[in-house]
Amino acid sequence: MKKHLLLLGLLICVLLPGCSPRVKTISPPPYPPPVTKGTVMGKVMLQGRMTYEGITVTVGELPPVTTSSDGAYTVQGVPQGQHAIRAEKAGYLSAAGNLTIVGEGETKTLATVTLVAGDLNGDGTINLFDLVLISTAFGKQDTASLVADLNGDGTVNLFDLVLVSNNLYQSAPIVFESL
Repeated sequence: MKKHLLLLGLLICVLLPGCSPRVKTISPPPYPPPVTKGTVMGKVMLQGRMTYEGITVTVGELPPVTTSSDGAYTVQGVPQGQHAIRAEKAGYLSAAGNLTIVGEGETKTLATVTLVAGDLNGDGTINLFDLVLISTAFGKQDTASLVADLNGDGTVNLFDLVLVSNNLYQSAPIVFESL
């Protein structure tokens, strides 16, 4: 009889609204939408050179990549949104621009850009200071003078001097453009 009363009490408790324990429904936390990522690719060339390796290309906050000998670069994992892009090499005016990645898996190909030779002091303008630097390094073949060897032939010579003088008063940045 005691068992029946206990069972009856439990049954009444479950069926009466004020007597049963409240069960709280827990919703899963809202998850942010997945971040879509794309790829940026293109080529950067160096005025006065036949090979273009070692140019640093940076997209947004991603780690920089360097170009191959033909100037090609590929930056993967670029998040959706607008990003700044920059290409730099010591002795050359930099290139800069903006690009937008819209969707997952998008590949943005930028037009080939040529960095202008002669900014030896890296101030963003080719000027008389750069001419002084190249004339100081003239005829040298040491590693300290490599930046002034703009055409990459191993010696700072007349060809390098001509590049600087032909580009006098040009300023950075060169503009990146989408295809």
